[in-house]
Amino acid sequence: MPATSFDNTNYQTQKKPTFFNILVRTSGRPNYFAACIESIKRQSYPYFQVLVSYDTPDTYEYVCNYENIKIIPVEKAQHKPEPRKEHPANVEVFLPNLYFNKLAQYTQEGYIIFLDDDDCFLENDTLETLNNYINGPDDLLFWRVRFSKNRLLPRDENFGQPPIFTQINTSGFSFHTNYLSTGQWDGWRGGDYFVVSKLYRVVPNKLYINRAFTGLQDPYAMPGLGMRNDKAITFKAMKAQYERMGYLPPVRILPVKEAHTFLHQVMKPPRELPLDWEKGYAAGSRIFYEMATHPAILERVSALIGPNVILWGCSIVSRPAGTKHPWHCDVEASAPKNGKTLNVWLGLKHTNVKSGLLFIPFSHAFPKSIQQIRHEKKIGRQQLENNQIITWARAENPAAMIMRPEISDGEALFFNGKMWHGSLNQTEETRHALLLQFATPDAGIRLPDINNFEWPFQQLSYPKPPVILIQGDDSAGVNRVVQAPTPRQTPGKYMMSSNRIYPLETPLPLAPTRKWRPFPIFNGTTANMHHFSCHVSALVPGHSPHPPHNHKEEEILLVLQGEADVILPELGENEAQRRRLKPGDFVYYPPHFQHTLEGVGNEAVNYLMLKWYNPMPSPMDQLGFGQYHGIHEINKDLGKSINFGLLFEGATTSLKKLHCHSSVLQPGASYAPHRDPYDVAIIILEGQVETLGQIVRTHHVIFYPAGTLHGMANPTDRVARYLVFEFHGHQVMQDRQLKPMYAVDHGTPSPSVKPEKDLRYEQLLLKYKALESSYSLKFGRKLTRMIERYFGWLPPVKQMIKKASPKNGKK
Repeated sequence: MPATSFDNTNYQTQKKPTFFNILVRTSGRPNYFAACIESIKRQSYPYFQVLVSYDTPDTYEYVCNYENIKIIPVEKAQHKPEPRKEHPANVEVFLPNLYFNKLAQYTQEGYIIFLDDDDCFLENDTLETLNNYINGPDDLLFWRVRFSKNRLLPRDENFGQPPIFTQINTSGFSFHTNYLSTGQWDGWRGGDYFVVSKLYRVVPNKLYINRAFTGLQDPYAMPGLGMRNDKAITFKAMKAQYERMGYLPPVRILPVKEAHTFLHQVMKPPRELPLDWEKGYAAGSRIFYEMATHPAILERVSALIGPNVILWGCSIVSRPAGTKHPWHCDVEASAPKNGKTLNVWLGLKHTNVKSGLLFIPFSHAFPKSIQQIRHEKKIGRQQLENNQIITWARAENPAAMIMRPEISDGEALFFNGKMWHGSLNQTEETRHALLLQFATPDAGIRLPDINNFEWPFQQLSYPKPPVILIQGDDSAGVNRVVQAPTPRQTPGKYMMSSNRIYPLETPLPLAPTRKWRPFPIFNGTTANMHHFSCHVSALVPGHSPHPPHNHKEEEILLVLQGEADVILPELGENEAQRRRLKPGDFVYYPPHFQHTLEGVGNEAVNYLMLKWYNPMPSPMDQLGFGQYHGIHEINKDLGKSINFGLLFEGATTSLKKLHCHSSVLQPGASYAPHRDPYDVAIIILEGQVETLGQIVRTHHVIFYPAGTLHGMANPTDRVARYLVFEFHGHQVMQDRQLKPMYAVDHGTPSPSVKPEKDLRYEQLLLKYKALESSYSLKFGRKLTRMIERYFGWLPPVKQMIKKASPKNGKK
């Protein structure tokens, strides 16, 4: 930490240097606080002190570990502050604002800067630059604050103007201690605006520096909520915020360019038609469905309404310049007596604060919809004014206000469909957004009567709108659940929707003149995966099929016979970059992971490769490289007819979950036919089994696409051991939904397997705690995956360019 001593006598005779008091409040957020202090320590300017408040013992435990900061205890305020008249919308109490007044008591003569622990200085010369701008104690400094990659506060049109509510941030201004009495905080939310407003009227000189000196550490976090989250808001905090206020502030889902490209793809002719009604795009178009099941969306949806989720509405909402969408509550969300509903409104183009949504926080809990109140007061849909809305809302909750969130292209709002909301596009451009509507399966979704959107709501009994079960189980059975749309066919590939058995005889044939030979098994698409392939290869000792390389697909390499070394240049110096694999051993390669292999020993190695890819990225917490042995220790327990041992499980770039276990099937044992909502690949390692009316022997490959009927038996007197890989993609459905959706090709049932009519479709999904990966991503791989994440929609763009090329007769 730089020196904090300062010669006050010298300060009286010189304008510069200026002394800075940096006031930091923190509570229960050690990670954010550490990064905040680190940004202060990096300052090139030495004349400052750091004053830190703490309000709990656990907070003191981490702040006391830092040197050269002054630690000041504060008591959690209990009293409610005096009512504020300056701004009627700001009526919510936020007592931690009073912490800054306590810290101000310990300031030295000089300038004051306020920081929360999740703020940081963006540049190492911030204090030095501010010092150069200051002419004396009568200056009030303003600068920009970075909230996200594309959002600065204040906005361009508001910067250089008098303070505007919601356009001022705690870390975006500085003033001299001579005005300390004016710069006192009160215990109401929005206190930064009111402090600046008072200072603006009193301090003579206003200096505006059009640079972002401070900002949030996490550009995708939700600021201003007063939540004790650390580095990222927890799902528990999200749910508490959502249930209390009915919405979540905007969160980044897509990069801006990707949002624009998505809009271009779904709007260009010929447009795919929605299924059954204008909100049925997800059921009729794969590109809509994939966006609706984006992991960043589904993570929050399941956190807010639970693990069982249906998607019932998907549509593009376009509002031309100057158009108004009257205040309303969603009819489909307001009518069901059971279940929960949730809207996700994703800005695609020309989305900003002047074109986005208007809504009333807390209104989702009001006893009446806005349509019912209008009906009772006999006010027409187009006649309703904002002052009437506020009057009605505050009769239910005094804290109600009209909110117009700061939102940009690629960001999404999550809100309850029962909330009072509308929109007014005050820009000169047409605004486009994607509206996704989710619910729990027990919420009976019905089509509204398009001739009557007024109270009392009227809905049609038939036809039921198509809904897609995207997560969990549907035990209610009150909706029409349909299959998710399949990916478009890719030239050279085909849709795999039937069970398959691939007999393999090892050793694989290899001519004396050949060093390596691949044998393709399948290469196509499934309902879960955009691209899925499998092949086996033979490789002679001392040779590799290719130099170390990487690709966007994920892979599993399983040795069937012989031995090989996998070569892994990307692993660190402390890890073995050459790993020996024997029969039954396998490795998992994440995407963009450098790898190759080399045959060793005295015979050619035979190995199997599973390779897959989905264009939509999964959560950042993903499986890394792993090495495994196919026979799990648990399988030595012969007391059970069927036994299994988990080898690994977790999310990947392409899959919601990749699961692997080894199984043992005792002689005479079997399990009944069933349907899985995911693709399954099985490799027999020892013995033989009977499935689909066929005998499957060692090293044979079985593939069960999602939804196909399959069972298994061991008709021999020997133990059968096999590996099971489950590929949980973007389509997640339960057995009761899958039965009528597939043309099942399951062959003749074996004598030891019960016929289909005796089935009870039970959920057979195995739930395990995800294994943590020890693999650490390197910078190159991070960069590659970021490029793929941000430009994941490039293949359609390439196709568009190809079609428009001169050789196709177009300019």
